[in-house]
Amino acid sequence: MVRLFNAKFGCHHDKDGLRNRYKHLRGQYNDIKVLLDQSRFSWDETGEMVTAEDYVWDSYTKVHPDAHSYRNKSVPSYHKLCVLYGEEICNGSYYRGTDWTPLMDRYFIDLMSEQVRNGSMVDQKFNKLAWTDMIAKFSVEFGSQHDKDVLKSRFMNLRKRFNDMKTLLGQSGFTWNEMQQMISAEDDVWDAYV
Repeated sequence: MVRLFNAKFGCHHDKDGLRNRYKHLRGQYNDIKVLLDQSRFSWDETGEMVTAEDYVWDSYTKVHPDAHSYRNKSVPSYHKLCVLYGEEICNGSYYRGTDWTPLMDRYFIDLMSEQVRNGSMVDQKFNKLAWTDMIAKFSVEFGSQHDKDVLKSRFMNLRKRFNDMKTLLGQSGFTWNEMQQMISAEDDVWDAYV
């Protein structure tokens, strides 16, 4: 690895240097895993970062100030870190986001829509009975490992994704393509925006 790394980047790192980086990355993985194990934090696949509402970050970082560094930090190789350190840290499991499928998202969105129609959402929050009902139905469909914390985390992830899409669609040149179920724009519009 030392030889390949130095050849690729034209540098002169030694074994100790790469070993120190390995330990640093393991620490980063552990920090993120701890955050994702909290009920109100979730993994944002698009931004490749840990996300939560501002008040959640504020209250958590008061008690754990070191976590502040992950508030807006992108970690592009987190999937690979899960492979490297996952078994060592969590007995072979990996972060919650990886076991979600589009089918699960569609089903969960349908469950939430049903609760909204039933009047079970007030001020953008579902009541306890709504969560109990959704958890029961979701567990029957996909298994009991998806508890309230997992579904709430996914709810926050989907809400953030929705808000990101809403922001994009509010920009000139972006439209919703119903056929492909995605945001569309000309290449030059995307290039200018990103």
